[in-house]
Amino acid sequence: MKKELILILILLSILQVNAVLYDSIYEYVHKIDKRIPIVVGLNASSSDSIAATKIVLKILQERNVILEVNTEDKVNLKINKILIGHPCDNHLIKMDCIMWPYDTGQGIIKVVGNDLIVSGSTPDDTIRAALVVANYKLFSILRTTKFVLVTGNSLDLGGIEVVQAKEPNEFECGDQICEIGEKYFCYVDCAKKSCNDVCNSMGFKSSACRPTTPIVGGNSCIAGEIDKGPGYCSTGRSCCCSNVETNQGTITQPTQQEPQVKEPVQKVKKNIISKIVSFLTNPKTITWVIVIAAVGCLIYLAYYYLRPNLL
Repeated sequence: MKKELILILILLSILQVNAVLYDSIYEYVHKIDKRIPIVVGLNASSSDSIAATKIVLKILQERNVILEVNTEDKVNLKINKILIGHPCDNHLIKMDCIMWPYDTGQGIIKVVGNDLIVSGSTPDDTIRAALVVANYKLFSILRTTKFVLVTGNSLDLGGIEVVQAKEPNEFECGDQICEIGEKYFCYVDCAKKSCNDVCNSMGFKSSACRPTTPIVGGNSCIAGEIDKGPGYCSTGRSCCCSNVETNQGTITQPTQQEPQVKEPVQKVKKNIISKIVSFLTNPKTITWVIVIAAVGCLIYLAYYYLRPNLL
C-alpha cells in the first residue's frame, strides 16, 4: 500500500508544475521553484545569459533555490519554463522574428500557457525585462496581467516603466494613433499607408475596405477583387484591390450593404468539428484531463485500501 501511495504522490508532484494555470506574471514568478528552468537560445548572446543570471541570483537570494539554465535544444518542451531572448535567438519564443513589432528601448514579459517569455528588441531591453522579473514585487501591475511592456533607457530600476501591453486583436486600426506594438498590425495608423495607397502601388485601379468575412479561410472581397488583408483599413475590414473602376472611382469605405456569403452546411459542420478537435487538443484541456484522472486514481486507491477499516 505504501508503495502505491508513494508512486501516486510522485505522479502528482510531477503533474503539479504542468497543471498550474497562472493568472498573472506576479503569480508565475512567485511560484517559481527548482523544477522550472530558464531557457536561452542555442546561439544566445552573452546579454541573454546576463538576463538569466539576474533572475537566478534574485531567486537564490530570496528563496535559496538554484534555477537551472539550459539552451533551447536541451530542455523538455512539456515542462514549464522561462524563455529568455529575442525570437530570432530563442526559437521556443513563438513570436515573429522578422516582424518583431517593438522598437529599441522596448521589451515584453508575457505568460503564454505555462511558460514565461522575457524578451526585448535589443540586448539591454531583454536585460531590463529580466530585471523587472527579478524584482517583481516592486511592480504592482504584474499582479493583474499576463502581458506587459517594459520601457526605459537605462538598467536602473528607477528608470524602468512597466505598462499593460496589447494583443494584436486589441489594437484599433483607423484611429490615427500608432501604439507601441501596433506597427505590423495596422499600417493605416503606423505607416500611414491606406488601402488606396497599397492598391495603387501594385497597379490596381480601385480599392475598397470591405467587412471582414466571418468564414474561416474565406475571402473578404467580392468576385474580381484581390484581398490584401486587414491593417490598411479600419478594424473589422479588409483591403480589396481591383482593376475594375467603379462609377464612383476609387472606393475607400463602402456602404454597409455588402453581399453576404452564406456558409455551406458542410463547411459549418467542418468548422464545428474543427472547434471540437481544437478544444480537445488544447494543452490546457489535456492538462486538466490528466489532473482529474490522477486525482480520480488517488481517490479510488484511497477508498480501496481504507475500505476494510471502514467496514
